[in-house]
Amino acid sequence: MPWHQDASYWAIEPKKTVTAWLALGETSPDNGCLRIIPGSHTRTSEHRAISDPTSWFDKGVDPRDIDESTAVDLALRPGEAVLFNEATLHGSEMNRSSQPRVAISFRYTSPEVRFLIDQWTDPGRVKTFLVRGEDRLHLNDDIRGVEPGEE
Repeated sequence: MPWHQDASYWAIEPKKTVTAWLALGETSPDNGCLRIIPGSHTRTSEHRAISDPTSWFDKGVDPRDIDESTAVDLALRPGEAVLFNEATLHGSEMNRSSQPRVAISFRYTSPEVRFLIDQWTDPGRVKTFLVRGEDRLHLNDDIRGVEPGEE
């Protein structure tokens, strides 16, 4: 996974989210654990198109623009999680082991963030759920997910 900031992929305004990245299995440098650049959330990095047929990503930050000596490997056990904001530079190395790296990520944001759904390449997969509180703005009602018991 190339170095990137999630904000460069998400058509939302304002860019204000937190990702919860939850390990479902062991993650280590050998199987491509998540890596971050501490302090990178304070600036926006230029993302360029990449042509890597093994990657799901179509753009990323040029590794020559990053001081990888400051990178921190986030080796996690199953059930452990890391939280980071939309501007944190993160990525991973290739899995060089026979052990899969399995994780799930959730994005948390607040009701004042509008999803610019017409700019998403796959708008059908974007759903919002109110985790707590009240949504007085209703900016994303058209993409609200169906919660259990609401069918």
